[in-house]
Amino acid sequence: MTLLSAFLMVGCSLFGKDRAVFGGTKDDYLDAKEAPVTLVVPDDLDPSSVRDSWPIPVIELRPLQKVFPDKAPMPTAMWGRDDDSSIRIKKLGDRRWIVVGETPDQVWPVVKQFLADNGIGIAGQRAQEGLIFSEVLKVGDEEYADVVRKALRSTKRDAGSFGITDQILFRVEQGIRRGSAEVHVRQVDEAINLDKVDWPERSSNVAIEADLVNELGAYFAAGLAQPSVSIVGRQISTGMKAAVVRDDKGYPVLHLNVDFDRAWATVGQALERSEMNVTALHRDEGYFEVVIDPEILTGATEGLIRRLIPGRSDDYADHSVIVRIDAAESGHDVNVRSPKGDPVPVELSEQILVMLREFAA
Repeated sequence: MTLLSAFLMVGCSLFGKDRAVFGGTKDDYLDAKEAPVTLVVPDDLDPSSVRDSWPIPVIELRPLQKVFPDKAPMPTAMWGRDDDSSIRIKKLGDRRWIVVGETPDQVWPVVKQFLADNGIGIAGQRAQEGLIFSEVLKVGDEEYADVVRKALRSTKRDAGSFGITDQILFRVEQGIRRGSAEVHVRQVDEAINLDKVDWPERSSNVAIEADLVNELGAYFAAGLAQPSVSIVGRQISTGMKAAVVRDDKGYPVLHLNVDFDRAWATVGQALERSEMNVTALHRDEGYFEVVIDPEILTGATEGLIRRLIPGRSDDYADHSVIVRIDAAESGHDVNVRSPKGDPVPVELSEQILVMLREFAA
């Protein structure tokens, strides 16, 4: 008994968490500090060439940031729909554009092939901005084999404007949803300076724009161009249209790089497609009143929502929240607040905003 007692007294120290024999050392790096040792460099050597190859990085403290000392966090939840790769023509007022379930560098060569198949030359391009300019076209009242000149002739006949030249502008840019692209079309009456022109807010003739968008959308849907990836198209740097980021106070926001009209339409459509219950709309004030079903956030419901990657599945109760759209330095920010205007829990807000981003179009 005496020998056993002595062993147990010594053994207690061996099982301590700070000892390497039986204790764990996997968390020791959390308390790591730089050794207070100064390297002495001889006078005949250059001290500037001596540097720490493995420095301890300085961690920038941010408001509301989370740390995970015990285990890695679960991945962020993702939602998806079955029609991610479909071709859709979107309309907002007089504006029309095509949404393609492919990346811009895959869409870029299809637009160029569309012009080539219709016998339309390319006068220039600015790849970083995603811009392609057609040659100047002069369409008369005669029969044409290609769909572009046919569309121009039909509209010009109705308007009696055969004496006016046309130039078609295309813009390929990132879509709101990840892995998607948008194609915008403009028609202008006069030849433009390809090096200095800004993207027109609207076409000279919106009817021609509508016809060309329909024809280009049909071309994408028919899959007439061979699948390819353009090296030049990879230069497109129009930036992400939608991203969940943190504001200065550490709260998540969904940044939409679009104007208010489109931001309002985008959020409204995303709320509808995600099956959230919108109880009231206040467009002038820029917010939606929404009741969140916890089963939607946890992916327990059937229907349009499909949970792809399981995130943290806290048991949320029913939540009445406000989804607000505020003007930002570039575009607009979408944030989630309580009915009284106070911030909601960060994790709940982030899940709602991620879901809105995935269902946006």
